[in-house]
Amino acid sequence: MSGSLLTVALLFSVACVVALIGAAAVGWLAFSRAAASSQPRGVRQAARGCLGAALMGFVVMVVVLTVMSEPYRHPERHVEAVAARGESVVRALEAFEARHGRPATTLHELVPEFLAAVPSSDYAPDPDFDYALLVGDAGAAGWRLSVDCAFLEAQRNGVIRYESRTRRWEYAP
Repeated sequence: MSGSLLTVALLFSVACVVALIGAAAVGWLAFSRAAASSQPRGVRQAARGCLGAALMGFVVMVVVLTVMSEPYRHPERHVEAVAARGESVVRALEAFEARHGRPATTLHELVPEFLAAVPSSDYAPDPDFDYALLVGDAGAAGWRLSVDCAFLEAQRNGVIRYESRTRRWEYAP
């Protein structure tokens, strides 16, 4: 999932609206010509064609937007995808801790010894991994790697995260 997924969905919806306006204009032209010729049958056919084109465009737009918005409606389904992108970071963090006896303070501390570059989670709208040290009673008690899932609906905000203490990826609303 890339940050451009939402952009593509929005551009497609704008294109669908433009197509609907175009279909309505063509239908209206056919309707007005049929009305000017005083042929009731032609008027009804043109009206049906205009309505049919508008309905068909609307249905296509709804279906496409529904399919493209799926990651934003069900972020918990994408834990595995984010985990796959983050496994190299998790391995690098564990290797850093094993070599230096302490967790890394930032992800950039892993470059270039453990990672060529800090990878992106590729998860919209903020594709960067967030990294934080978890502090316990005796100092550093582990670390957390997470991706913010700020979605279009405020109620669906959440985080996909990996904690060194639990050693697993999870979605937390």
